[in-house]
Amino acid sequence: RFSHLTLDTAKLLHGFGIYVPLALVMITVLCCHSRGKSRWHDLHAGICGVLTAIGLSEGATVLLKTYVHRLRPNYY
Repeated sequence: RFSHLTLDTAKLLHGFGIYVPLALVMITVLCCHSRGKSRWHDLHAGICGVLTAIGLSEGATVLLKTYVHRLRPNYY
């Protein structure tokens, strides 16, 4: 399917797309959370926000690809 992506490139993209945002949310909440709220509530809300954004982005991409019905051009 993605013959031009090597295994290392796919792992790198997966890491930057999912693990880096989740790590940034965890570091931010654990280090700089507000005093009045529960730290775990903020952490849960941040992780849910990141995962929701990833899911909505993936869903919109698949929906548009299905609607357009065109393959990507192969220039090489």
